[in-house]
Amino acid sequence: MEEYTGDIIRIDRLIEFLPSEYCEWDLCGKIDLDDISIGIYECITEISEPYGDTWNHPVLERRSRDWHIGRIIYFINHPEEIRDIEIDNECVNNEILPQAVIVDGWHRYAAARWLFDQGKLTQIHCRYGGRLDVLEYLQGMRDELLEEIV
Repeated sequence: MEEYTGDIIRIDRLIEFLPSEYCEWDLCGKIDLDDISIGIYECITEISEPYGDTWNHPVLERRSRDWHIGRIIYFINHPEEIRDIEIDNECVNNEILPQAVIVDGWHRYAAARWLFDQGKLTQIHCRYGGRLDVLEYLQGMRDELLEEIV
């Protein structure tokens, strides 16, 4: 297996940019950390099928709430596959803000967030395409963000 070449970031730092404890897909309502715990307790089947990568795995149909919880459970059960979450910076009026956003990888992030809350995961692998100062903050290499817009 080839060595991973993405960036390793701290989950607690990413949570600062994404404080909401829920995700939404396919108009099936909010799925929060408690819903994931209930899904595990109720033995919702894990789903290994990829979802939502526009180029490789386009979404051709809406999925159920249980399907999305099953997808998150898959990553909880296989934390080694929580990698390649695509993160960039929010842009407004051709300016790059010091605000990290997830471009792809919400099921992986939801699993990482759940594992973080359980004390089982502190860092994740990502593919980062934004400002270096924000990446260094996410990695824990700096303790403050530059507030300026570039």
